[in-house]
Amino acid sequence: MIENEDSGRVTIGSWVRHAAVRASRRTATPLLVLLVAGLAAFGCQKRLASGAWEIVPGQRIGLVNRTEGEIDLQMGYGAQNVRPATVQLGEGETASGTVVFPDDSTQRIEVLWHDTAQRRYPAAAILAGTKSQWQLPRGITLGTTLHDLERMNGRPFFLAGFGWDYAGAVLSWNGGSLDSIFGTDTRLFLRPPPDGNADAHQAQAMGDRPFSSSSHPMRAINPRVARIRVEFPPPGAASPPSGSSASDEATDTLSTGTAGRDTSAASVGEGRTRTPLEIREDGNGLTYTYPVSTRFTLFLDERRNPGHTLMIEPEGIIGRIASVPSVDPPLYAVRFEAARPGRATIRSRGFVITVVVTEASQAPRP
Repeated sequence: MIENEDSGRVTIGSWVRHAAVRASRRTATPLLVLLVAGLAAFGCQKRLASGAWEIVPGQRIGLVNRTEGEIDLQMGYGAQNVRPATVQLGEGETASGTVVFPDDSTQRIEVLWHDTAQRRYPAAAILAGTKSQWQLPRGITLGTTLHDLERMNGRPFFLAGFGWDYAGAVLSWNGGSLDSIFGTDTRLFLRPPPDGNADAHQAQAMGDRPFSSSSHPMRAINPRVARIRVEFPPPGAASPPSGSSASDEATDTLSTGTAGRDTSAASVGEGRTRTPLEIREDGNGLTYTYPVSTRFTLFLDERRNPGHTLMIEPEGIIGRIASVPSVDPPLYAVRFEAARPGRATIRSRGFVITVVVTEASQAPRP
């Protein structure tokens, strides 16, 4: 605060504005110009320091939270540090977004928007690379190793294999302590270290299927966090419960493995036979292939994999459709249509499947 003889106590911001007006009415001295600029920078740095380098899962990365827009970020971080950008989504897909601190790889954040026209209401904030100043709880950041994550989690966890666009995605914390920290809206992706020493084991950890962090190839490779994605609900939506954890039953499905499981005949409720066009939770970890325009249905248990946690990445390859079959609670059904060729992932808590969409001439298969 600064004393003023006429009006008593005024704020620094108010004093800066009055100083700028006085400077514009006469020839400003270099000292006054420097003072005004310095105080303005102080205000920006003060706001930056209030959340400097802190990631709060499901809530914010620094000043990036569910209510901010690009203009707010420019005011907080400086216009030179916040620019429009094209963000890579995977599978060759891109989206219009914003990059914060574009010239410093250790501070860089990529932001996707729910309102892409006005660039407001973040949909996701993404960190990528080998090192970052931004940190999750317990000091987790880009470069944190699989061994360290497993130690902090208190038990092995499950991640996807390597060699595809969603390589190394953490699929389930297996009920460990990190489950309650990250919930469903903060996701980590691990990559093998760049030194090449893990090449001999990497061939044993390839493909879009789950691996335990305690498996021999994963422990030998000891991959590191290379991507962090924090997701935000759309404006007006209730925030998903932070720290919700996957059930033991869901993680048991991952731990026992699903490769090679017969998916062509099983029951879905009373009197219903499952085909490749009907998928249940015991299809966890599998890849399904459908030609364009094929419609298929996913049946999940609301208690283990609530509908509000269901996510599809990237968008546009498969789409939801309104007509769904009726099922008895706690089951629920979600129906999809294969829209165009490509590969997409459907996930919810401890459940993940991959859907490959082909040209219309190819027959569907599990």
